[in-house]
Amino acid sequence: MCLINDPTDLRKCIYDLGEADAKKFVKLRFHDILRDGEYESLFRSLLYIKLLKINENQFMTLAQQFKSRFWMFFSNSDAHICQAERNLEMAYLSKDEAERNRLVLFAVDILKGNAEYIPKERLTRLFDLFIALGLAPEFVKTLIEREKTYAVLQAKLRNASFNSTDEITKLTLTEIASEITLCREYILNIFQEVQFAIDNKRERTSIFANLNTEALFNLKKRIIQEIQSFDDEFLHTSLIRFLIRNRNLEDILNLDSKYVEAVLASSGELEERDFLLFDFFKKIEQYEKAFNAALAIAMKDQTGVLNNGQYAIPNGKVITIDQRVSYLRSAFQCLQKAIETTGNS
Repeated sequence: MCLINDPTDLRKCIYDLGEADAKKFVKLRFHDILRDGEYESLFRSLLYIKLLKINENQFMTLAQQFKSRFWMFFSNSDAHICQAERNLEMAYLSKDEAERNRLVLFAVDILKGNAEYIPKERLTRLFDLFIALGLAPEFVKTLIEREKTYAVLQAKLRNASFNSTDEITKLTLTEIASEITLCREYILNIFQEVQFAIDNKRERTSIFANLNTEALFNLKKRIIQEIQSFDDEFLHTSLIRFLIRNRNLEDILNLDSKYVEAVLASSGELEERDFLLFDFFKKIEQYEKAFNAALAIAMKDQTGVLNNGQYAIPNGKVITIDQRVSYLRSAFQCLQKAIETTGNS
């Protein structure tokens, strides 16, 4: 006899039940579990649900019945998340594109509204489904929504300004930090997988190996947009440092993140750091900083030290006379722009 006394165990049975286990599991007598034989058939039906070909309305009806009787174990969000996962599974199997899109859209909307309640044990399954459906950006968006909620809760708890009986508010700061870290890890791993697929197109080991080059670059762009939609300093700086390590310098200049300057300024090991800073300041029209960056490049001395002794010349990066003159001109132009901007403000 298998006894389930803990709500987490009960949910795990509902979420993780596979076909083979279900056939064994439904043979058990559940009145010993729920201590009420009246609802044995209802519980059995819910556990057996993965084997039934029922529509969404029937699913939600059954889930809501279960929830209304056993609310202390199974929340409304649990029912929604179960439904979203089922929709994604049905979408993957669907041959009808319109039906597939409908199921996916419905699932994404459900998960977005209940992102913070997704059990961490389900993230791997949802990740597999989203990737199989070609929906990596949507999964990143779901993770962003999940992290947002936990970040707000974390701030409130730190300020001791929170009072609620909601289930997720019972988490400790350590548990909340763990949830946030998990979201970040998934997001960054997805981005790194995309970059790996771009850099190693001939290898077929990436989960995105089936995509062509154009599709991969579009996917990369969309994921960057999702990351930038949320002001998470750790996530942004991790992305920028990864791009630096991977030599994706053009991508850095195209970022819309307030953390680019700080990360670049602290990246002393990057040979192109000063050049990137100049291009970055010029792009965002911070002409005074662009002037200083251009002047710093022009004034580097061949022995490896600026005249003011502040910056070492990058290894193997010798600046020619023509380059110095060019950056002096750029510095002068930026100075003029800075004066004009100040005069017009």
